[in-house]
Amino acid sequence: NANEAPVIYVEGVEQTVLNIVMYEDNDPDLPWVYPNVTATDPDSNANLLWTVQKLAGFQVGSDVLNMSPSTGENLDYVPKKNWSGVDSFVIKVSDNETPLSLDDNVTVNVTVISVNDRPVINSDPNATSPENQLVAVVITTVDANDSDLDVLTYSIEGGDDKDLFDISNLEGNLTFITSPDFENPGDANGDNVYELKIRVYDDQVPPKGVTQDLNVTVADVNEAPAIISHVGGSPSRVTAPYAIVSIPEGQTHVTDVNA
Repeated sequence: NANEAPVIYVEGVEQTVLNIVMYEDNDPDLPWVYPNVTATDPDSNANLLWTVQKLAGFQVGSDVLNMSPSTGENLDYVPKKNWSGVDSFVIKVSDNETPLSLDDNVTVNVTVISVNDRPVINSDPNATSPENQLVAVVITTVDANDSDLDVLTYSIEGGDDKDLFDISNLEGNLTFITSPDFENPGDANGDNVYELKIRVYDDQVPPKGVTQDLNVTVADVNEAPAIISHVGGSPSRVTAPYAIVSIPEGQTHVTDVNA
């Protein structure tokens, strides 16, 4: 009675090559699905040993590659994040006999198709601006990146105070439309915390985007006092502002200065 090699079956059919297609990052629209892989041994199925091994030259595609050594079930394959391409490995079953072990194997080729990834916003959702800041001064720059290296567009999508701001579409530079005044808040609830929602989206068709709630706090600034009584002008011979006050002769009280 000669020892005979086991035979691998994929979905009940003897195969030597198995091709599987999936989306990048195991996207649920086309995830990793392991078919029904079994093996039989004309001599005995009791001692079958399953292994999985990467082929030479295909060492970068997967973060996880393992399977049950006793049954060959539950082959777990997880590609590296944001990786796409072709990965290959070999499933092998051995009868584990001595002195000579016989085996069968199947080459598995996995094609990982690239998918459009959403951008990621990295910048802080909170910013601070001093009052009276010039509208040309950038409050904050929204920082985002896209793993697909797509061109990103920045916009203000919503928020109670969205109409008080402007943002540069390609740079993400946020500015006030009107200079803010701490003593006279212009935000919707008057607490000097301006609320808006930023959206960043890529240039794919259809585009994918991400939003972030952004709060801009206007900080109080020490301002010089202003004299508000007897406001006048400057005659040609004097450069500083002045006021003229007329009083009758013999009066000691001139006027009250208010500021």
